[in-house]
Amino acid sequence: MKIKISVLVVTFNGCKYIEDQLNSILNQSYSISELIVIDDNSEDNTVEILNKILSELNLSYRIIINSVNIGARSNFEKGLYLATGDIVLLSDQDDIWHENKCSEVVDYFSKNTNISAVFTDGNLLINDCISNRSLWDKIFSKNIRETLNEYNLFDFIIYGENVATGATMAFRRKDLANAFPFIFHNNIWHDYWLALFFASQNKLGFLDKRLITYRIHKGQQVGILDLGLESAVHLRHRSWLCEFNSNDFIELINFYKYLHKFTFEFYLKTKGVNNLVSARLLDVNKNIHARLIYVKYSSNNRVIKFLKMIKHALVTHDSPKISISDIFKHVILNWRPVQL
Repeated sequence: MKIKISVLVVTFNGCKYIEDQLNSILNQSYSISELIVIDDNSEDNTVEILNKILSELNLSYRIIINSVNIGARSNFEKGLYLATGDIVLLSDQDDIWHENKCSEVVDYFSKNTNISAVFTDGNLLINDCISNRSLWDKIFSKNIRETLNEYNLFDFIIYGENVATGATMAFRRKDLANAFPFIFHNNIWHDYWLALFFASQNKLGFLDKRLITYRIHKGQQVGILDLGLESAVHLRHRSWLCEFNSNDFIELINFYKYLHKFTFEFYLKTKGVNNLVSARLLDVNKNIHARLIYVKYSSNNRVIKFLKMIKHALVTHDSPKISISDIFKHVILNWRPVQL
């Protein structure tokens, strides 16, 4: 039986590029079965263009027009909830899909039955000029990719910036149910939430192919806005790690990363079961991430003190069904050099 594909497009004042994007989606070598467009109360003629193109096609589609602007993150959550295909692909309003995108994604999921979500690389189109660089060049180089798989991708994503660009992501719809509602704490974007959610379960993969042309322009709503492609955040996260010479600090950083993963995993397990523990875990998880970023400026004693505070918080808010304190002990045993 043919695998059905749903495509979700979110639009807002996208009349300049939406026709190119739609045509690239509709002209796939592997035809899509459903198209969902959520327009975030555009003030231009985006919706008119959508209706004109889609009304002439024999395709199941929906155009949902918001009465008020709710932002890209909430729109993608809304659209993913409505999708009915076996595989759901996300799309921005201003990119261009390569003709083989859908077929490559379907083939990837067919061969990797343990994977629930995947992201890919893409070409860059900067002010209508094709660049010789790709989405992954700066932050997800070949040397990095060769060390990663679905079992260690979470650590890479949680420690640095998100490398899973939403416009390249695809999901098995049956595995999306537990990802709702999306968590947007600390201004987290929808693609980062989904990457964290699936990577924490070892179900996020990456397909090392350029399957879209990612357009960079000054009018875009989200995505890479820096035309020089020099991400200060990415460079900062990697460069200060390289400055550490102290084995103690390296161990502490690794401990943070390990603890961050466990608090996130158990946040997912307690969500809807014990809301008090769930809320506390999310707060602890966020604070650990903040400490990862700023640990460079902390003395060894201050870091140890912070870890003791986390331990106390977890033990105090232990769950009768899920022993968070036992998990914390497991973390400590795995990083024995760190004395609490």
